[in-house]
Amino acid sequence: MTFMDLGFLLFFSLAAAVYYLVPGRWQNAALLGASWVFYAFSTPQWLPVLMLDSLAVYLLGRRIGAAAGPARKRWLAGGIAVTLGLLALLRAASAALHTDAFTLALPLGLSFFTLQALGYLIDVYRGNYAAEKSFVNLALFVSFFCCVISGPIERGNNLLPQLAKPRRFAPDKAPHALLHLAFGYLFKVAAADLLAVYANAVYGDVHAYTGLALTAGALCYGFQLYFDFAGYSLLALGFAELLGIRINKNFDTPYFSRSIKEFWSRWHMSLSAWLREYVYIPLGGNRKGPARKALNLVLTFLASGLWHGTGLTFLVWGLLHGLYQAAENLLPRKKPGESRLADFLGWLVTFLLVQVAWVFFRAGSLSDALYVLTAQFSGVSLAGLWAAVFGAYNAVFQTQLLVYAALAFTLLACGLCVLCDCWKRFRAPDGDLAAAALGLPAVRRWVLYYGLAAVVFAGFLLNNGYFATAANTLYQNF
Repeated sequence: MTFMDLGFLLFFSLAAAVYYLVPGRWQNAALLGASWVFYAFSTPQWLPVLMLDSLAVYLLGRRIGAAAGPARKRWLAGGIAVTLGLLALLRAASAALHTDAFTLALPLGLSFFTLQALGYLIDVYRGNYAAEKSFVNLALFVSFFCCVISGPIERGNNLLPQLAKPRRFAPDKAPHALLHLAFGYLFKVAAADLLAVYANAVYGDVHAYTGLALTAGALCYGFQLYFDFAGYSLLALGFAELLGIRINKNFDTPYFSRSIKEFWSRWHMSLSAWLREYVYIPLGGNRKGPARKALNLVLTFLASGLWHGTGLTFLVWGLLHGLYQAAENLLPRKKPGESRLADFLGWLVTFLLVQVAWVFFRAGSLSDALYVLTAQFSGVSLAGLWAAVFGAYNAVFQTQLLVYAALAFTLLACGLCVLCDCWKRFRAPDGDLAAAALGLPAVRRWVLYYGLAAVVFAGFLLNNGYFATAANTLYQNF
């Protein structure tokens, strides 16, 4: 079960009703039960592992909080070994057992659960806050269904204090949350899932394409991943807000960034913050000179690549971003807005560098990635591009009329998403798209409501009525 399943909407409605109807002291237990039910629908075979790991994190946190001196450090080392060991073991087993006849499915959200639990244990060790006394609250913290799929990776000092207080349904805040959901489904269902048709076709057999067809495939994946993660992040915010819980923003128009550093302050913001706090700074950060700073950046991004996957392609992707940012630090800095030409060139170079790295992120092997990056410059032909795009969509929609309709709708939906991002980046107060929409005059606001509903429903229909092309979010695979 994911946010894109129709069954999830029924599940969420029932879970929210029970959550708000029970007495305040039972709300967290009800929400934990709902999170475990959600997990059982998604990967039932791994629910006992999630429960046992939650218990281990709870007990280890209590021991770290109660210990002193060397014992405190030993308990932390044990906690790190348990959390990272489970992640490494299951990923290694999945890679080793992967064959044409058998695949070991990883637990849903294993990487996000691991980093959130690890951050909690380190924070307790550092004395940033006390170890959580309630197992229910701690288990909910690490397995809250609005975060466990693809983040955000929450910090204990944000989420745990909220869980310590009862929540009531706030009708005045519901429109804001519902607009988050509407924009989230627009990005995911109407744009990302339909871009996946061509991106999957190209990366499914890269050697069948050449020239502009490969360039278009790479760009389609870059925007598919962007709209997919943007949509998921808005959905997570919206569903959590309907439950009276404020989670951190995880995505903030990163394709408008004018530097790699800015890109990583806007893309997967919680992961970037986690890596900075628990990897980059402990390695020495920028405190030991420019050369060591560059090395620390590269090592941090290599860790990010390993977190995303075990293949060499992910390591190269992480290495590229580490080298990008290390090289960027050697360039003279200019303040944003100081030069429009410099801003434009910074944006263009950043966008292109990110797209190049995404090729390694998506390709099945290093040879496939290198083929995409080199063969796109041979046999450049608009006719070949059209034939490739039409063929990919025709394989899914099968009739010429539906192919043309799907292509036109995909372009329309992507254009609308870009406009929404422009609105969010340049006009919305504090980058809050939902608040900006609520601030519109009544007529424009209702036109927007009906327009969003119509576009999302059309995307739903074009995805065979069940989001068939990409029911899952891309980041839940990492």
